[in-house]
Amino acid sequence: MINITTFPNSNTFWYYYSQNNNTNVDDFFISSKRPLLVKNLDEIKSRGFDNNSLPLVLGQNVPKDPTKFDFIIYFKILKTHLLGQNIIMNLELKNDVYLCLQLLSMTQQGLTILADQQTDINSGNYDTNMQRFVCPIGSLVFSFKLQRVDKNHSSLLEKLLGIAIVEALSTRSVVKQSKTEIKIQYIENSLTHPLYANNQKIGGILTQLSNNDDVFDVSLGAGINVHDSVFSLNNITGGSSTIILVSREEILATFFNNFESMYFTFINKGLEPFKDRLKLISKL
Repeated sequence: MINITTFPNSNTFWYYYSQNNNTNVDDFFISSKRPLLVKNLDEIKSRGFDNNSLPLVLGQNVPKDPTKFDFIIYFKILKTHLLGQNIIMNLELKNDVYLCLQLLSMTQQGLTILADQQTDINSGNYDTNMQRFVCPIGSLVFSFKLQRVDKNHSSLLEKLLGIAIVEALSTRSVVKQSKTEIKIQYIENSLTHPLYANNQKIGGILTQLSNNDDVFDVSLGAGINVHDSVFSLNNITGGSSTIILVSREEILATFFNNFESMYFTFINKGLEPFKDRLKLISKL
């Protein structure tokens, strides 16, 4: 069982969604920490799980998506071979990247952790920039893991992550029509790097490395304030709390489509093919 005091979150259960209706989640988890997959919330109540277990509820069996994140739309846009196809989701996370590093299997990748809100880092092991990495309700907060990345590539993945995030945001039609400029500021010796829309901070990206036999497992994540704030991307592009112009589903699916394709090129050719794009999206 997974001890939820080790992996802090606001709910004692998670939702699981799969593009291909894959219900075999065991491969995504360390063998000693595999969750229990249940069909619905009533099963959690009837089986009486305690606070030391982490049930995963099949998202397809949830009558109403509590996060208002539309997985039907998301999966229709997603065109990847692996990334983004399997998601566990919680309404609120205190540290999705730490959870990702500790929770995911050391021999398998492909699981994404998604939340509607990030409230606190709750750890003294990170730099002060990361401790301020907090996203309100209506955000797009996610992380995923790449495994067995060599040392030379692992240190450059934050650049690739930033390019894919900025381009996923910049190519939204409302962002282009409103001429909203999306930039990322890379901060030297920092795990986190802020994202800006017209010089207003709307979130950030982060990476965390874990050494594994001379190669690295790399956890990558982002938090983007998309809706429900004066300083959200939706408001900056002309929307409001009642007029939603920016789709979180489109942003996330477009990101994974772009990143997976870019990553295959990156493995073979390094960062060189992306240098012009990196220069274009970097905030001085």
